[in-house]
Amino acid sequence: MKKRILDKHPGMTISPCQLRPESRGSIHIKSSNAEDQPCDKGKLSCGRNDRRTLIEGMKIAKRIASAPALKDFVAKELNPNEEIQSDDELLDFARERGNTVYHPVGTCKWVATPKP
Repeated sequence: MKKRILDKHPGMTISPCQLRPESRGSIHIKSSNAEDQPCDKGKLSCGRNDRRTLIEGMKIAKRIASAPALKDFVAKELNPNEEIQSDDELLDFARERGNTVYHPVGTCKWVATPKP
């Protein structure tokens, strides 16, 4: 399992997430030692639709981050940086740094239900 890299300075995160990927993978135990990391055989972005969705999501995130309303708050893009622009570069970045999420959308009620 890859070590997660956290930034050491203030910032914001825009993280595209495919809610219903077509690709499937698996996780297998490597040994009887509970401290050993499992063997992850993920297949991130194998399907054409999965690749297209990830690439488009990353492009939308880049557009949001470069919006005029945010120009005073965004000094630069870090991950992926401004140099990563082509579809192939974005997909390579997603494969290298991509991760799964367990609750990509809200899982609890945010407001009280009005009483009739």
